[in-house]
Parts: sequence; C-alpha cells; structure tokens
Amino acid sequence: MKQELTDKLLHKYHDMFHKDARGEGKPTLRFIECGDGWYDIIERLCEDIYAMRPKVMQIKEKFGGLRFYASFNSDYTDQGWKRIKQAESEASEICEECGQPGQARVVKGWRSTQCDKCYEIYLQRMEKK
Repeated sequence: MKQELTDKLLHKYHDMFHKDARGEGKPTLRFIECGDGWYDIIERLCEDIYAMRPKVMQIKEKFGGLRFYASFNSDYTDQGWKRIKQAESEASEICEECGQPGQARVVKGWRSTQCDKCYEIYLQRMEKK
C-alpha cells in the first residue's frame, strides 16, 4: 500500500498501532503489505474496532487474501475477531489493486484477488518474468 495511505491510517488510529494503550512508543506497524484497493475495507475495519482498543501488529496480503493481525482485551476478543473475519471475507471479492469487484486468481502458483483489468496487467507482468 502506498505510504501516504498507510500514514493516514497510522495518524487517524494512532493508538491501535503503538506499543502501549497511551499511544506512546514507536509504532508497531510502519507499513501495510497489500495493494491500495483494500484501503477502504481496512479503514472501515479500523473505525469499527477502534473503540475495542486493539493492538494491530500486521496487515498484509497472504495467499490472495487480506490478513489483519491484532490482539484485543479479553472483553472484545470474539467481537473483534468476528469483525476482522468479515473484513477479510469482503476483501476476497475486491480487487487488491484498484478496489473494484474482483475474484481469486492463480497464476504460476501465485494467488491474488483481482478484477479482470488488473488481472490482464498481472498476466502481462508474469509473462515477462
């Protein structure tokens, strides 16, 4: 994800990405390892779970899907993970690159979630490798 989008999340949800509840210390998350197309999903997720005071360790793409790793106070664990799983499921139908409707694709063993247009671009890049 572009650093400017990551920085927007780090600024808006500052406490979620720092080592302690007071927001002190260095960020535990400095960048997000996925395409810009999932920004809106991630931003809505952060907004929905912010009051639960999670500590987010990592946000990335893995096997073509969104992965959001966080810990919650025991009062919110089930509720928090339910919302995370909902966002991860939503991302499975959204192009990771552009945010348009997409689907899971496999090319040369690499999984990704992409729309038709981004998939064509991806295929062209893979052919050059």
